[in-house]
Amino acid sequence: MENIGRAFTYPFDDREWLPKIVIGGVILVVPILNFAFFGYALTVMQAVMENRLADLPDWSDFSTKWKRGLYIFLAALIYGLPAYLLVACAYVPLIIASSQPSDSEGALALLSLSLMCVAVILVMVYALLVLLIAPFLAGMYIQADEFKAFFRLRGAFDMLKANLGDAVIILLLTIVASIIGSLGVYFCVIPMIFTLPYSYLIIAHLYGQLYRQAEATRSLKQLAS
Repeated sequence: MENIGRAFTYPFDDREWLPKIVIGGVILVVPILNFAFFGYALTVMQAVMENRLADLPDWSDFSTKWKRGLYIFLAALIYGLPAYLLVACAYVPLIIASSQPSDSEGALALLSLSLMCVAVILVMVYALLVLLIAPFLAGMYIQADEFKAFFRLRGAFDMLKANLGDAVIILLLTIVASIIGSLGVYFCVIPMIFTLPYSYLIIAHLYGQLYRQAEATRSLKQLAS
């Protein structure tokens, strides 16, 4: 990864960076409408993947951006289901305990606590894996332009295996970008309108770099074989 720093600075190369980011920030804080911003971020990622990003994209073709953002939301919702189910199952003994005699309530509560601890660990591991393959899933969706590409797990894990070190670096930088995005929340709404979209644009650029490198690595392996 040679252009990591570029992910943090590229938005400001555009002379119209401020209105573009502020428009994105306003859209981002409006429920349902904010799907369009995630589609916008995909546009940035695609431009980085194709090595043609000059300026930030404009906000034309809003409906397409919204549709692509909706697909991201639905994919994230589906990937989140296993985590929700794990936590819900851990609560089952506690719910049963509330309707049982007091002599068995303590044992069931202890069982529920134990299951909750296990569930939390499993959810953390699962979330880590999803975050590591997220750039590759997003890249495959961009290339295929079809919703089912979000679930090509074999391809995503193959890319992760070949680019594990860089994927971990990107994950850590994504956490840094998320912290930057949250800074505005601690002050007031106005800074958030800037910091939140800015953080997503950083992540989009990082994802685009990682996927482009993964594609280059795969091409080299194919040539070598």
